[in-house]
Amino acid sequence: MKKILAALTAAVLGLGVGAGAVALPAFATSLPSDATAVASNATAPSANSENFWETLSGEVCTKYEPVAAPYTLVAPPSGFAYSKLIIKAGSSSSVDHENYVWYPPNIIVGAQYQHQEKDSISHLILCVVPVDEGVTITVEPSVIDPTCDEDG
Repeated sequence: MKKILAALTAAVLGLGVGAGAVALPAFATSLPSDATAVASNATAPSANSENFWETLSGEVCTKYEPVAAPYTLVAPPSGFAYSKLIIKAGSSSSVDHENYVWYPPNIIVGAQYQHQEKDSISHLILCVVPVDEGVTITVEPSVIDPTCDEDG
């Protein structure tokens, strides 16, 4: 199921692996000024993997690279809603936060997304969850900090 969804998502998004950077469609729009991203402290190599970000029931994440900056979000596959959009750029030596994460309602089809500290995008991870028609997805943002132990 995961491979089928990943293939469907890639086809809908028009982002074939190795196909080069993604061109921006003409319908690109700006994000509202209050549409903020959550800076993630995740720096472990596993944070570059889709599985690292799959935390919700039924959630499937797909990684895309290369990606042109800024990235313009297209509609998710039918029957799915975006649950997370992760943009990774730089390394711990070049940025304060390698990953920035957007959650609903700050994931807007047609909006342009950019890493908050760099002009480039190393890769993009899009996560979707299955939904019934008319369902609104709300995700509470959290900071994933793999350096934190169970005592805080």
